[in-house]
Amino acid sequence: MNQILIKTTVFILYGSLFNPIQAQQSDSVFDWEELIYSENHFSLQFIYGRSAKAVINPDPHIYNIGTKSYECLEGGIGYHYSINKKYSIQSGVRCGGIMRDIRYYIPGADFTPPLSYDIRSYKTFDKFGVVFFRIPFFIERRFFKKPGKYWNAQAGISLLYSFMNEEIYESVIVDQNNGSIRYLYSIFTPNNNQKPWLNYHVGGGLNLILKNKDVFRINLVGELSFTKFFSGYYSFDIPGKPSIKFDYGVTGSYVALEASYIRTKAKQKFKQLKLQ
Repeated sequence: MNQILIKTTVFILYGSLFNPIQAQQSDSVFDWEELIYSENHFSLQFIYGRSAKAVINPDPHIYNIGTKSYECLEGGIGYHYSINKKYSIQSGVRCGGIMRDIRYYIPGADFTPPLSYDIRSYKTFDKFGVVFFRIPFFIERRFFKKPGKYWNAQAGISLLYSFMNEEIYESVIVDQNNGSIRYLYSIFTPNNNQKPWLNYHVGGGLNLILKNKDVFRINLVGELSFTKFFSGYYSFDIPGKPSIKFDYGVTGSYVALEASYIRTKAKQKFKQLKLQ
């Protein structure tokens, strides 16, 4: 995550130090922002961030059972409908995924007969992906301070849907008598019972008009969901011990960096205007 932030910062500094200045020197008397947002645009978008950890209810307070926050990824195509120079409506289609996990540590002495080793979750094997599709609908406001560089703020909602099917997991060990023990069982519905759900969005960031008059944007965004679209339960069953069962849910809320390349074709339109 730190490497991505460093690379993104370097890219922004490069763009702000070179491309916008070049634009100001050559086109200082022309309002490129007005021309750019006189038309609608498509964009490519990539999002990388950190998701909220899965919710456990009730917390069993045993075996160090818990969850952790993991990375999330999204990518897609955006469509920007320009109302005027300051306001736009943004929509599009995105595909995304977040990671979820379950963490635990069970002493081997808790089994009957006792095991010669302890059982613990591993980051590599106990981390799973949850995939969804998103149709965003945002209102955007732009704030112009200097030619070639401006800020934006946006808010709105997203309609999401997942095509994933029911998932069942179990973990089995072999005891000292070569008998099988299923100590962990889980079942999930990863698609909000085959119904779409809503997320709430807020974000904002820096926009740079490049030398070719396209726009590069870097936003800090947040997605808030009150829907546990991925839900189910875990059951830990240790021989000779009370069964431990708890609900498990993933909302998909996250905080992330969004990088967008907005194709404007403003330079071509400027050449056409000059020929008129």
